[in-house]
Amino acid sequence: SGITNTLYRNGVQVGQITGTLSPNSLTSTTINRIGDSQTSAHPHLDGLVDDFRIYNKALTAAEIANLYNAGVAKTITASAGANGSVTPSGAVSVNYGANQTFTFSPSAGYGILSMNVDSAPIIPVTNYTFNNVIADHTISATFVKPVGMNNKSALTDANLVGKVVKVWGKVTPVDGTKFTISDGYGTPITVNFNGLTQPSGFAVDKTVVVTGVLSADKTIQAQKIEVF
Repeated sequence: SGITNTLYRNGVQVGQITGTLSPNSLTSTTINRIGDSQTSAHPHLDGLVDDFRIYNKALTAAEIANLYNAGVAKTITASAGANGSVTPSGAVSVNYGANQTFTFSPSAGYGILSMNVDSAPIIPVTNYTFNNVIADHTISATFVKPVGMNNKSALTDANLVGKVVKVWGKVTPVDGTKFTISDGYGTPITVNFNGLTQPSGFAVDKTVVVTGVLSADKTIQAQKIEVF
């Protein structure tokens, strides 16, 4: 910028000096080199050049960092506990700025008990997408057999909050991202689709079985919806 010369390494500033040569001082030459001076008295660049660009302005530190990072893939580490799986799994390489979706699949008869993204808990979902990946991430999930409602409503047992439950009943109102069922014991329960699409045959008055986590507000974050 002007006569200030800044050196960046791996997208990070490592040095800066005020020089006597500004970019517009460069004129036509017969010796055009990268990493080498026009005079033998100056040292050579002790390194490799993998890219060379000329801009009509001084780039900001953020712009230079983005240029460097654009060529550096990031890693998302995905893991699943017993009785379930995640696809893709392990250390997944993702291009800088790209999106990456992970699908968690409980084994038969199981549901997702907990899910963490970058060590922070989130509401469990079967599909999770990292958008505009510019840093490394982690994602993990654990699985458990749902608590069945044998002879009482899920809403009557305070110990079930935060656990995976399995409820059934007839669909009553449907409102965008959620719907209500009248469970087998006459208690209305609100179910959030939680990113799921309506299964084939889903409609008001249809009987459904819902597997999901019971929230503190007494709603169920659905992981699976079956129509009967």
